[in-house]
Amino acid sequence: MKRKFRNIIASITTLVLVYIFYTGIVSLLAGLGYRGKYQPAGEANIIVITAALIILLPFVTYYIITTIKYRRRKALADKKRILTKKTVNPKSIKLIKYNGKDISYYTTKAGKLEKEEINSVVMEIPIDGILKKYSFNTTKSLDAIQIALYLQKEVTIVLDENEFIVSTDFNFLK
Repeated sequence: MKRKFRNIIASITTLVLVYIFYTGIVSLLAGLGYRGKYQPAGEANIIVITAALIILLPFVTYYIITTIKYRRRKALADKKRILTKKTVNPKSIKLIKYNGKDISYYTTKAGKLEKEEINSVVMEIPIDGILKKYSFNTTKSLDAIQIALYLQKEVTIVLDENEFIVSTDFNFLK
């Protein structure tokens, strides 16, 4: 019951604030002498312009403050996120699931429609003695994936602070 009442009060408050903002914009236009699309502009009225600016000032300051706070929070979150890079021997990576007929779709290349088979791959990557699962989609076959992994000297894995895999340099497989 209290939530409904709070939601009703919040929506009424929002409507009142939108009405006040709209009134401020209309007052500003009227103070500047705007009379409509087909009428010539009139003289500016300093008193009405001042009243309109006083009405709009809290909205502008609120917008500026929230924008600054949002940018600070975003910068702080980016600083907090610690990413670590680790290199892994690709010969120790195991393919645990390969689904060769998972997804197929049509794509346009040079004006033609071609069918592509998308294969979903799940790998186990040993990082500091712990096996992490990583899945991705590729158009390569199982043999091509195994050969590409065998030919690589090292694979770079990017981990976040919770040891989850954020990205890999498996671009040679896609």
